[in-house]
Amino acid sequence: FGAEFYEATVEYWMAKATELLGQRGWTCFESCLAANKAFPDDKVFSFGDTFDPTNEATRQAGFWRKYRQTASPPCSPERFAELLWGCEQEVKNVWAPYNKVFAEPADKNIVVAKFREAWDEQRRVRELDFKSVGWGDTEAMQLAALLPSFCNLEALRLTGNRIGDVGAEAVIGALFTSPLRILDFGDNCIGARGANAMCVALPSASKLVFLFAFANPFTSEDTARWQLTTAWGAAGKEKQGLILDHFALNAK
Repeated sequence: FGAEFYEATVEYWMAKATELLGQRGWTCFESCLAANKAFPDDKVFSFGDTFDPTNEATRQAGFWRKYRQTASPPCSPERFAELLWGCEQEVKNVWAPYNKVFAEPADKNIVVAKFREAWDEQRRVRELDFKSVGWGDTEAMQLAALLPSFCNLEALRLTGNRIGDVGAEAVIGALFTSPLRILDFGDNCIGARGANAMCVALPSASKLVFLFAFANPFTSEDTARWQLTTAWGAAGKEKQGLILDHFALNAK
């Protein structure tokens, strides 16, 4: 058939191999485990079928930024089991012997047990940092569903995302009776509705000492600012702990 046909065939099967790799149990395990770290940024990288080392940038920082995978919300054992099930469904129509999520069937039980063991450790972290990872309300709600599992969490940093009222409400609502001391919501898309949710939650957030909410739409509304400031003081918290303005923004 000639060299062109051979090259096209090789490219096709390389692309298929890359696609199947994402459906492998151990690959899923490792990426979810890395995403569950307290500081997941720069932990997971994805190299597609178009990757060519000869055409890549020589500067390390640029190379890592190009292939860094966007951080995902933490993955619980239940969610991990759902992902494995999804992988199993996707490979059902793949030709043998590549229609297996695990080469050894016994590996599935090992991976599930190991993931749960790791989760029991990871959920005891004192800080979660998801600054500037491109999250919106969907990711914030996924995170909120798991926040009660983080029994020792003292700092949650979500600055520089696109979280709006719905996501802010979900996160705030998950923090009732939480040991959280620092909540960073700065530079998001939170309006008056989200600010009101913060007001409602403050009396129950007895451990909260610092709330960063600068550079959100509601901070330009006098009524919303006044309501949150009043609620903060009424909850018995120090004035300097509520940050509604950023010094760098004020200097412009």
